Amino acid sequence: FPSHDTTWIKIWVSQNQVELSLIKMKMEEVGIPVVMMNQKDSSYGMFGDVQIWVPKKERQAAEGLLLTLGFEL
Repeated sequence: FPSHDTTWIKIWVSQNQVELSLIKMKMEEVGIPVVMMNQKDSSYGMFGDVQIWVPKKERQAAEGLLLTLGFEL
């Protein structure tokens, strides 16, 4: 989806694949739709971030879940 779509918001950015997978799994478990956007350089794969996006209407629930998981916003 396009990053200029105002119905979705970026909720988390990381380079840690384990962290990203945990967040995605936990959000899906509670019914929050998640899109992961890989912004890593395709040539090297070690530069850049992966972004987690959720529907804007799910922002509060997603942020609450991140806090429950021990992540600081």
